[in-house]
Amino acid sequence: MSGRRTRSFLVGAFLGGAAILLGGSATGQPSAVVQPHRPLPSNKVILRVYESTFNGLASAVGTLKLTGHYTYRVTACVPGTSICTSTEVCSSDWTATVTNLRFTISPSKIAVTGQGHASWCGVSTPFTLETTADVTKTSMLLGLPGRAAPRTEDAILVRVRPTDVQPVVNIPGYAVKLPIHFNVAPAFALPPIPLATSLVSFETAAGSRSLRLSPSQAAIAKRDHYLELQAGLRLW
Repeated sequence: MSGRRTRSFLVGAFLGGAAILLGGSATGQPSAVVQPHRPLPSNKVILRVYESTFNGLASAVGTLKLTGHYTYRVTACVPGTSICTSTEVCSSDWTATVTNLRFTISPSKIAVTGQGHASWCGVSTPFTLETTADVTKTSMLLGLPGRAAPRTEDAILVRVRPTDVQPVVNIPGYAVKLPIHFNVAPAFALPPIPLATSLVSFETAAGSRSLRLSPSQAAIAKRDHYLELQAGLRLW
């Protein structure tokens, strides 16, 4: 899968997995939810993004795999001399994979974990990959040449912190570090996700009507198993 196709899918999954509430809070699984039995202030919107949405992104990334060849040698020298000998312990192709990438959201952090597996010289060993992700608010300039004047809108930026995991394979008498370092951050390199103006259509006794919703001044909070975005809302 190309990087462009992957990013398009990830952004679509992020936006599609959110639950939107006007002046209330969401319950249940990700979906677009409006609770009409509660008062709906015209100046506030709450958006919940569940960790299942982020795990959908991880599923789209799939299995991360690296391969190569490694020859491991040990060198022994005669004490007090410059006489040394090098002995080949093992020379073989190696394979390392990371699967089951998963996001877990709590009030203190967004944890990213994965299960690793490395094999070399007929020996296999598991390893664990652990890091965290940051979700912050930023601003982005929207507009096309020759169209209306560009405008600045709030956007959400998702960044996974880099990892530096080096698998170690244990063969008789030696703990061999394979010449690789796993970093999952590039696989989750998403562009900013704009909180853009949306057009909402509805039916009234006088016929079909439309309103534009423009969120602004968004604030992000981590909750148990979801992110909560609170933003001002302008109807026009």
